[in-house]
Amino acid sequence: MRTPLVLAALALALSAVAAPAQVMVQGAGATFPANLYRAWIDRFNPDHPDIVVSYDSVGSSEGIRRFSAGLVDFGGTEQPMTDEAIAALGHRVLHVPTTAGMVVVAYNVPGVSGALRLSREALARIFAGEITAWNDPAIQAANPDLALPDRTIALVTRRDGSGTTYIFSTFLNSASPAWSTAGFRPGTLVDFPRAMLAPGNEGVSARLAITEYAIGYVEYSFARALGLPAALIENREGDFVAPTEATGRAALAGAASLLPEDGRLIVADAPTGYPIIGYTWALVNPDREAGEGTAALRRFLEWSLTEGQPMADTLGYLSLPEPAAERARDILAALD
Repeated sequence: MRTPLVLAALALALSAVAAPAQVMVQGAGATFPANLYRAWIDRFNPDHPDIVVSYDSVGSSEGIRRFSAGLVDFGGTEQPMTDEAIAALGHRVLHVPTTAGMVVVAYNVPGVSGALRLSREALARIFAGEITAWNDPAIQAANPDLALPDRTIALVTRRDGSGTTYIFSTFLNSASPAWSTAGFRPGTLVDFPRAMLAPGNEGVSARLAITEYAIGYVEYSFARALGLPAALIENREGDFVAPTEATGRAALAGAASLLPEDGRLIVADAPTGYPIIGYTWALVNPDREAGEGTAALRRFLEWSLTEGQPMADTLGYLSLPEPAAERARDILAALD
């Protein structure tokens, strides 16, 4: 007769044998798509018990660093890696577009009840430090019906190397010569004058929510989550456009067919619709050793590019138009 202790040991052994082995897939990088990636992971993991996907939202620069060092299975970024940076790694790098989104100019100005309109010139001069008061004539000219206060503008920008900053600064560089004349260039780290610094899109949006007379830039879903108003931005056609799914899609439509074979395309200043948009990429090494980890990574990214895409629109991102989604799937096919 078997004792309870023996039966318990036998049950434990059988459960260990029956439990499926789990393959870990680790990603790190951009905070821009973090809300979507978290939602994807929360949906994907329970439906695929043999795979555990995780994502550390630490900013694009850190994501590229970890990917380049082989510390993660995929990196997240809105700034594509250069040919020189890829060559230094000694292996190929796939840029797989996963979604697109809008960078909005969120603000917190007490007493302003209408929608703020910002011209391309005014926006560039605000972030170059040339316009410092909310009632500056350059801002007031586009907002004749708003009583803008005589208060100092508080800039809130990113502390960490950021793909969101890259998209935004690329737009400013295109929007007005005032930006480059002041000595600024597009990049993931920009030394904005007299700015309060915060980590990630989460940090910037949280700081904006509690700082009166502040202005900053964040991915749309973060502003929406906290109820932050977003300015109407002048596009290249001279229209002041609010960030919505429709205006984001209008901007993305023209760029989708231009996506090159390697997936690296900077939009940043779309001519129609809401102008400040960009793709975000998963960086993948197709020369990595084949095995369960590579297969699991591919399964997750394939799922993201198919079943996961409708979730993007729900959360305030822009799901990939079919030409872009098809290109992304073609790029991912190199991971075998």
